[in-house]
Amino acid sequence: VTALPAPGFVFAGWSDASGTVLGTNHNLTFTMQPRMVLTATFVDIQAPQLRFAEPLANARLTNGYVNLRGTATDNARITNVWVSVNTSWFQPARSTNGWTNWFLTQQRLAPGTNVLRAYAHDDSGRSSGFATNKVFLSVKSPLTLQTLGKGSIRRAFIGNLLEIGRSYSARAIPATGYVFSNWVGSVTSPNASLSFLMQSNMTLQANFIPNPFKTAKGRYYGLFSAGARAHDRSGAFSLSLTKGGSYSGSARIGTTYYRFAGKLDVAGNATYTVPRPGTNSLTIKLNVNLTPGIDQLTGSVSDGMWTASLLAHRAVFSAISNPARAYAGKYTVIVPGAVSTTLPRGNGFGAVSITTSGSVRLKGYLADDSPITQSSYISRDGLWPLYVPLYAGKGSICGWMSFDTNQPPDDLHGVISWIKPAVAGAKYYPSGFTRSVTAEGSRFYPAAYPGQLLSISNGVVRIEGGELAAPFSTGVALGKTGIPSTNGLTLKLITTDGTFSGKFVMPDKSRTNILRGALFQNLNCGYGYLLGTNKTGEVFLSP
Repeated sequence: VTALPAPGFVFAGWSDASGTVLGTNHNLTFTMQPRMVLTATFVDIQAPQLRFAEPLANARLTNGYVNLRGTATDNARITNVWVSVNTSWFQPARSTNGWTNWFLTQQRLAPGTNVLRAYAHDDSGRSSGFATNKVFLSVKSPLTLQTLGKGSIRRAFIGNLLEIGRSYSARAIPATGYVFSNWVGSVTSPNASLSFLMQSNMTLQANFIPNPFKTAKGRYYGLFSAGARAHDRSGAFSLSLTKGGSYSGSARIGTTYYRFAGKLDVAGNATYTVPRPGTNSLTIKLNVNLTPGIDQLTGSVSDGMWTASLLAHRAVFSAISNPARAYAGKYTVIVPGAVSTTLPRGNGFGAVSITTSGSVRLKGYLADDSPITQSSYISRDGLWPLYVPLYAGKGSICGWMSFDTNQPPDDLHGVISWIKPAVAGAKYYPSGFTRSVTAEGSRFYPAAYPGQLLSISNGVVRIEGGELAAPFSTGVALGKTGIPSTNGLTLKLITTDGTFSGKFVMPDKSRTNILRGALFQNLNCGYGYLLGTNKTGEVFLSP
């Protein structure tokens, strides 16, 4: 005998009356026995097929009740069809011809888009997939649009009778001197552009307030750091804010800038996430203090593992309308050395200039002979966010410097953090270090010739530390030509910025070494460093 499956079925095997499997081959050869029973088992592999015939897909209807009709086919016998409207329970449909055609009458629709779903079962226990149909019931309702404050609403639709369940859009347009605050009513949103689904008797109100960003617009400069400063968890920050509340800026860690842009809410808040391929994203939270005269921004920078506090101040000075007369001028700043074998003994230094627009520029050297440069701006109160990446971006100096010309002899001062990583092959201090030091500075007044820079006719240059076996001192005279070569020392003073440089012949090694430094006019002296083979010594010029 041969088993012949019908369409949609597959042959599963032969068995006898006891249920013993006799084989799975379609062709079976057997020896006849008394009262023998052979059973061929066929399995249904085809699910029922179902579709809607009425209403048509995406039909727009005005009657709230609808008759549902459709068709169903299968290789086996269909036993029932189930139908659902929107989120209602599935209920059985009816048929008069064995489910070739099925129907369900007087189903209630909701205003707007309605989702119709149906599925079928057959006597093999198989179910069809969902047949889905969408129709729209057009029911119109009034929309009330209103404003609070000075502004208007631009609509992408005509009239105020709108179809319930349909999507519409509107935009709040503030008047001059005002900004959009928020939408309230049937829908709330902080976004001026609003997309909404129409509801019955819907009300929307656009709120406008006097522009809070007008007095806070400008550029902000600052620093961020997580607790005890670590180089990769701290950096420089800048932000530009427009009178409409839009911002753009960057957070700098080492030599990498992480840029961001967006719009503040009316309270001055914003959150922005900066992706960083290969590592955690940076989340930047901002709060601009919108109170006139505060000129400050706070917030945080975080990668999810650490969070750094952020502080920035607005650059308020302008060469024409608000000149920084109290701060404008030239300065020298000294980064003191340490009496240590693992830290630089010499003094770092910088020449600083401030313009009437409040811009501050730094150029100098740290005592491991690393050059430092920066351009930034000072705040209303003379605060300068100092941040300079070093060692190919793997280290840095960072700290707030304060200008206060009413507290001589320190016209500027501040605690700065100096981080140098271990750098194999570095000439000076390759093991690296982390150091916190108070930097101090003095106003600098240029002169026509070196002898006018300090009130010194007969002076002393003292050099100690580094590779010197013992401190060395030599008398010097400041004249019109500077300091002439004496006892192996040559020194040149720069009359325009207060820095000096020179050479020194080591008395015990007859080797010429370079020295650099800067004057501190308020104390009538100068500080610097001497370069040795792998460490630096201290240079001090005084009466």
